[in-house]
Order: sequence, then structure tokens, then C-alpha cells
Amino acid sequence: MRLQREALIDVAMGYEPAEKVIKNCRIVNSHTGTIHQPSDSVAIKGQRIAAIGDIDYTIGDDTEVIDADGRYLVPGLIDPHCHQWHTYANSTVFAACRLLHGSTTIVDGFYGHAIVNGLRASRFFLDELLRTPVKPLFVVPTMCYTQNRGIGFPASPNAPSIEQLMDSLSWPETKGIEEISPELMLYRNQRDADLLNLMEECLKQGKVIQGHSAGMTDDKITNAWVSSGIMHNHEIVNASETRRQAELGIWVVIREGSACKDIEACIPVITKEGYHARAFQLCTDVITPDWMLERGQMDNAIRVGIKNGLDPMTAIQMS
Repeated sequence: MRLQREALIDVAMGYEPAEKVIKNCRIVNSHTGTIHQPSDSVAIKGQRIAAIGDIDYTIGDDTEVIDADGRYLVPGLIDPHCHQWHTYANSTVFAACRLLHGSTTIVDGFYGHAIVNGLRASRFFLDELLRTPVKPLFVVPTMCYTQNRGIGFPASPNAPSIEQLMDSLSWPETKGIEEISPELMLYRNQRDADLLNLMEECLKQGKVIQGHSAGMTDDKITNAWVSSGIMHNHEIVNASETRRQAELGIWVVIREGSACKDIEACIPVITKEGYHARAFQLCTDVITPDWMLERGQMDNAIRVGIKNGLDPMTAIQMS
């Protein structure tokens, strides 16, 4: 079988034609923070870009040529924290709605599905999404194991065990752990040693631990939470939390969806206080079906960010 990279090289070298070329587009380069001249074109082979610039030499008899007529060409948007569960859609419909609004990658653990029918439900919806153009980055849905236990109630009878969650950490699509809240690890009288072992194994594998906590006003608690290995928190609700958790090295993920709208409260840390945007991301978290279709997803978060003072390029880089 011919290597994919070899095929890309051959298109870039002009040995083989591109399958598709997009001409006359303003390429929004989120890597450099610049916009290419509209004379630039993009040559595509399979699912990857083979060449950018003056690439008319890659056009063959069967190449599909799209004239962008000076429009902006933006990289696929990434939603670093979302829940398909709350859209009430199967993975195929969910992917179609995502693509309509520019999102090509999502991070999800399918925790709601796992609460109802265990990890086999997460696996089912993950496998369906893998058959679409949207790329899923799977995170182990620990919230279906911890949910309710912090307030003294048992987990759902169908929720996966800690052993099953540990096994899913080794799935090829797994990039980390989803939504760790402080209750079951910081306080000695509630501490779950099995959960801490899962987190330790996650870190050993070089994967990410996502946090889940809002209203953390006690700096001692915040420091202890970060020291546990948390790298990412999407439950930030005010400028004080935004500022402090960024200072402690957390990736601060600011929500803008149908359930939570935190950009207006949190973004002044960037726009007015001068904190560097590289420490921050945007996400949707929870979006309902009507919101997903009518208002959008990450594209809506970008628009809200710009409305609240973010530079357009910065808003795209955070997405």
C-alpha cells in the first residue's frame, strides 16, 4: 500500500495532481496569527493539505477546483469540552451539525451515555462518530463514576466501575480523563484511592486530566487541586477564578453554550488585564439541539468573544 505521506509529497512536487484545489482564498493562519494574500491557493490530497501558495501546477484534468473569490479559509475548529449527550442526537446527526458550523474535532467522554448503559454505550457512540468526518478525542468519563458520590449518594447502577474506566484509558482514541472534581480527592474523609490511582496512571501515560469545579475561592483548595494533576478546567465563572487558575498553570477553558455563558465575565482578564490568550480556550460544554443548529457552536463562541473585545484572530486561535 502506498504511504499517505508519499502521496502528499508527490502532489507537492508536481508528480501527481491534487484531488481538490481551493483558489483565491484568504487563509487564516492560526499558527502565525496572519492572513495570507488572496492569491494563495490550497492543494488537497485525500484528507490532508499537500501544498499552499502558487500551486496551479498541481491542477490536473480531474482536479476539482473551487474558486473562493477572496473569502476567508479558516482551520477546522476544535471544541475542547462538549457533551453530545445533551444534544439528543446520534453521532451521525451530531457530526453533521458540527460540520455545518465549522467544528472538525471534539473532546467528549460520552458520560451521559455511560451513566445509562456503561462504557459499551460510550464505545458505541464513539465508534459511530469515528465513521464521520468529525474527529473525536476521547476522555475517560469519570463523572459517571463520581457523580452523586460527593454528596453521599451512590453512582448509577449501570455506571462503569473504576476497573472499566482504567481499561478505557488504554483505548487508542483516549487522550485523557474527563471532569475530575475536588470532592473525592482533596478531603481525607472522602478521598477515593482508586480514583487517584486512575489519575496517576493517566499522567504516567502522558495524557491530560480535565477538571470540573466552579466557585473555587479558597486558594488552598485551588493549589491542592492543581497539585493533584489537573491541567484543564472549563467551570470558570468569573474573572478572579480565570486569573488565578491561569497563574497556577491551568488551561482555562471558557464556556459559551446554552447552559453556561461565561465569556462576558471571564474574557476581560485577556482584553483588559493583558493576560496572554495562549493560556485560554473557548468551548461549548452543553448545547441543546436548537442552539446547536440556530446559533452555532464554536463559531458562536468566537462571535461572542469578538463582541466582548477579543481580537478576531485571537478568538480563532482560542478555538
